[in-house]
Amino acid sequence: MRVIAWLVEGTWPACVDAVRAHAPEDAEVVLLHVSAADVPGVA
Repeated sequence: MRVIAWLVEGTWPACVDAVRAHAPEDAEVVLLHVSAADVPGVA
């Protein structure tokens, strides 16, 4: 299983904690952060 966590500035510690709490231990975790304001609309 692959888990993708979209990290947002200012809330990333809580996002990482949530992934650690809810993703299976054998999951491949991808942390995604987009810094440009216009890029999230493209994704």
